[in-house]
Amino acid sequence: MTIYCISGLGADYRAFERIEWPAHHTIVHLPWLEPLNNEALQAYAHRMAEPINTQEPFALVGLSFGGIISIEMLAFLKPEKIILISSISSNEQLPWYFRVAGKTKLHHSPLAQQLKQNTWFINSLFGQKDTPLALYLKTQFAAMSNHYLSWSLDHILSWEQNEKPNNVVQLHGSADKVFPIEYTQADIIVRGGSHYMIYTHAKQVSKHLNSLLNYH
Repeated sequence: MTIYCISGLGADYRAFERIEWPAHHTIVHLPWLEPLNNEALQAYAHRMAEPINTQEPFALVGLSFGGIISIEMLAFLKPEKIILISSISSNEQLPWYFRVAGKTKLHHSPLAQQLKQNTWFINSLFGQKDTPLALYLKTQFAAMSNHYLSWSLDHILSWEQNEKPNNVVQLHGSADKVFPIEYTQADIIVRGGSHYMIYTHAKQVSKHLNSLLNYH
C-alpha cells in the first residue's frame, strides 16, 4: 500500500524524517503548492492530489494543515484510511479564539506577517526546545510566502467541514497549543506531545502509525 503524506503549513517532507514507517509500504510526500489567486480549498486539494495513484490501495497521513487538505480530498478520493496528526477533522474543533480571528480578519493584519519571523513565538507555539527543530521551523516559516500564509489561514479559519468524516483517525498531543486537545475528537492521545510531536515524540507516533497502517 502507498502512504501519501501531507506536511504541516509550509513544511516539507523533513517534518516526517524521524518517523519509522511500517515495512512493505511505499511512502510518498505530497509537496505544498503555491496557491493561485482566489483559489478555492477544494480546487487546491485537487491539485495537491494529482500525484496520487488511485488504481492502487492508498492511505493519507496529514499533519496539521495537511490534515485539513486530507479531509478535503475525501470529496473525490477513496483512501483506505486517513490519519490526522496534530490536526482537526471539522470546524467544530477550532478553538473559539480562532473563530474570533476568522470573523475579525485579524490574521490579515501586519502582525500575522511579523509573527512568522518571530523565533520565540514559533518555538513557544510548537512546543519544542530542540535546536535542529528550531532551525528547521525558522527556515520554513521564513521561506513561506505572505500570499501562501494569508491564503492558508483564510481557509483554516473559514473551513466549512462541519463534522468528522468516517474512516478518519486523529492522533493528538495532550500539550498541543495550536489545536488544544480539549477542542478535538482525538482517537489516540500522545501524552506530553506538542503540535510538533511528530518530531519530538516520533517513537510514540511511529508506534501508533504502524499499528494503524499494518492491517494488510
